[in-house]
Amino acid sequence: LQKLLPHQKEQKQQQQQQQDEQSRCYSCFVPCCGPGHELEHLAGILPLEDETWSIWGFDLAPGMIELARTRLGLDVDKHRVYKRRRPSLHVQVGNAMDFPKTDEIASKNNDNTSDPLGTIPDSWTAILCVFGLQQLPDPVQAIKNWTNGLSNEGGVLVVCYWPQGATRADENDDKAQQQQTEKNDRLHPWTRFSDIIQAKLQQEKESSTTKNDQGGKQHAKTAYWEDELIPAALSVPGTKLVQDSMLTHAIEWENAEDCFESMTRAGPLHALRLRRGDDFVDGLKQEFCAPYPPGQKLSNDFEARLIVILRQGGSNDDIVAS
Repeated sequence: LQKLLPHQKEQKQQQQQQQDEQSRCYSCFVPCCGPGHELEHLAGILPLEDETWSIWGFDLAPGMIELARTRLGLDVDKHRVYKRRRPSLHVQVGNAMDFPKTDEIASKNNDNTSDPLGTIPDSWTAILCVFGLQQLPDPVQAIKNWTNGLSNEGGVLVVCYWPQGATRADENDDKAQQQQTEKNDRLHPWTRFSDIIQAKLQQEKESSTTKNDQGGKQHAKTAYWEDELIPAALSVPGTKLVQDSMLTHAIEWENAEDCFESMTRAGPLHALRLRRGDDFVDGLKQEFCAPYPPGQKLSNDFEARLIVILRQGGSNDDIVAS
């Protein structure tokens, strides 16, 4: 018996582990889901039919949720309660800064755009945000919230966003090449926006200086929020940085005015418009467009930043890695 009992105990433990694996469900959170492009891709690669995975997309804009539900084939009846063709796919109006709760969603939507058949998970196996981080009022707090929301059993956070700035001159280039690169950088839309915004903010700061300021004393410059993303994410216990890289993508606009409107009304600087208002942002338009020839197409290569954070845990690690 002494020889058999340990073996039987080990067999029971293995059987229990297999049962736990079979009954375990995995969830994916997609903040700032917009019209549902990422949701559509995830629905095509994750096994939703057996309800092993569930996908939840959230966006503050009801119009975006309408587009996403249409794209994903989520029907709506005459009472405007959405009926799901896919039992593990959910799209809701909600705040992407944190994780909405089931009762909060039902209350805010007055049951008109809520999913009555879904209960929002308490933690997530995977979180994917594509070009939404820079739109949020506090990106650093958002990425910390998302990382903290990953499952203790193992989870992965994937964030891709448009950073400001452009590639600088290579130190190996000769002086003429470096000067040309710097000139081109100054005309890069990202750098152009950064230059005029910083100049405007500095102008406001100087005009609002009061006698309470200590004369001649320089104030410490606050680090740009991008520099704080990784430390914020890694402040969550059990996390590690898997990838932090830049991806290049070309974008073309009809002219500088089209570029300005696109970037400030539907692009990465829409958040600035929301924070500072139309008067502040529209006041930058003439200065932004000044260096570019009128009517000429504007085309530039942009670099998107890809960040992958892994929260190490138990048996989910193999699934997360895949």
